[in-house]
Amino acid sequence: MVQSSPTDGSTQAPYLRAAHVQPNGRLIELPDQQMWFTNAELRTLTLRRDDVVIVEGGAGYGRSAVLRKDLYDWGFQNSIVRVRPVRTRSDGRFLDYAIQAALRSGEIDSLVNTATIPHFTAEKVARLPIVAPQLEHQQLIADYLDRETAQIDAFIAKNEKIIALLTERRAAEIELAVAPRELPATWDSVQIRRLGPKSQSGVSVNGFSVPAEGDEIGVLKTGAVSKGFFDPAENKRVVADDLGRVASPVRGGSLIVNRANTPELVGSAGLVVESHPTLYLSDKLWQLTFESANAAYMHYWTRTDAYRSQLRGLSVGASLSMQNLSYGDFLTVRISVPPMHEQGEVVARLDQAIGEIDRAIDAARRGRDLARERRVALIGAAVTGKIDVGVKL
Repeated sequence: MVQSSPTDGSTQAPYLRAAHVQPNGRLIELPDQQMWFTNAELRTLTLRRDDVVIVEGGAGYGRSAVLRKDLYDWGFQNSIVRVRPVRTRSDGRFLDYAIQAALRSGEIDSLVNTATIPHFTAEKVARLPIVAPQLEHQQLIADYLDRETAQIDAFIAKNEKIIALLTERRAAEIELAVAPRELPATWDSVQIRRLGPKSQSGVSVNGFSVPAEGDEIGVLKTGAVSKGFFDPAENKRVVADDLGRVASPVRGGSLIVNRANTPELVGSAGLVVESHPTLYLSDKLWQLTFESANAAYMHYWTRTDAYRSQLRGLSVGASLSMQNLSYGDFLTVRISVPPMHEQGEVVARLDQAIGEIDRAIDAARRGRDLARERRVALIGAAVTGKIDVGVKL
């Protein structure tokens, strides 16, 4: 359907692709890309106002959006299914909302074989059942949902902005507290090796894809600290044959550091508050304590730009998606550190300040998530006649 090279009589034109179609009916702008179309294809693969475009395959299969304007001289990629409403019988906005509801409810999954690479083909789209009232009623429902979802989306966007601002504030608070531009007189700038680090590491063992429960033995995944805090749920249950090989249980008061991950996540760390005797380190994690440093202070330091900027020059790897940090290089990272008693004071102040910010972030996330749930429920109820919008289906 779409050519990567010209043939006789072909024309280059911009085209709509799957990346344009985002969740919740959003159609985003992207830099134009062009491909070759025959003149017959350009006459057939048109994109007009009120058309519904649906992602056919891949991770985003079933996502849909309605075009709010004509896209003259555009075509579309073969990963897009175009549905053109019959103007006297159906409204594109209503169809789009109905498809969104079907995706969320699992109806589309029932038509698609998710055991292999899923494809929501034109034939499967045609078989999707939709409760379709008269055209004027479809328009009333679509008008109602346009108004309601616009308000919900504005609320979600407001909360997303609050989360972003609070996240920036949290980072600034930490940076200012442990990595000031001008060091106080009692502080020093030293390499980590000068702080008396003691490290442990685990071994590579085979595990199931599910976490350990109760007294079962688990080995930590790199995700246990990749979010910047310690998450013991990020583990996998060790297979019986490898139970005798596990090493280095997780100990309270230690700092766990990820030595192998993507460039953005390598060196991520988490503070362990309580011991977990049934959880063990993998070979990609270090467990550290320090003679001359508070592990909680060190954890805050690993969340600074000053720390990450040094790691960018130290991590190596043949793949850009996976980088490794050697322990020797990690020890050369330079940090600003006050005397031990001052470290505790810094940690106490940060715990209070960051705790308040984290609670505000959690509140904004809950508000955002509840709004997203309401959006899904509202669309599903409106297109199936379960709420009164002045229309009887």
